Order: sequence, then structure tokens, then C-alpha cells
Amino acid sequence: MYENKIDEFCDFNCDFGYKPVLASAFCLPDGRWEIPLPECLPLGCDVPNIPQSDANTACCGVSIGKSCHFRCHSGYSPDTRGHPFTAEESGSVGSTYRQCSDNS
Repeated sequence: MYENKIDEFCDFNCDFGYKPVLASAFCLPDGRWEIPLPECLPLGCDVPNIPQSDANTACCGVSIGKSCHFRCHSGYSPDTRGHPFTAEESGSVGSTYRQCSDNS
């Protein structure tokens, strides 16, 4: 077991799909941790521009490793060439995802 020492920093790591807000904490002379303490927040990806859809609101902040399903606006339907996109660790969503095509 690791013992934290007074007047030293302790580095923190986050699980896959999360990023640290602060990566380390300092142990104060009285044995308490300096505030604020590190925390891990979910990573998000950039939402692809999918015209005639609700992707920008439905998929905003989708977590890494998770998929996003969006709806096309009235009069448009998702084409079948792509897939719902999945947020990759790099923050991208890949290159093959559905678009919304005009029904007419």
C-alpha cells in the first residue's frame, strides 16, 4: 500500500474515457489534502456536422467509447450507408456515420 507523505504531491490517474481536471494533489503539513482535489470528468468528442438532424444537441458531450443515435428532421431520413457514430479515444467519431437524406 502506498503511503502519502506530508509536503509531497500525489499524482492521480483517470480510468479510460475520463480526463483529469487536476492531475495531482498536495498533502499539507497537517495531513489534509490541499483543496481542490483532483477529479476525473468524462471525455467528450466533437460532434460531426450532420445537416438536417438533431446531432448537435442529441450528441453533444457523448462519452468516449459510447455511441450516439440522432434523429433526422421532418422530411429527411437516415441513409443506410453509415452507422451511428461512436466516440473514439482521440476525440473523433470516425469517418463513416449516417447522414440525413431528403425524402423527396
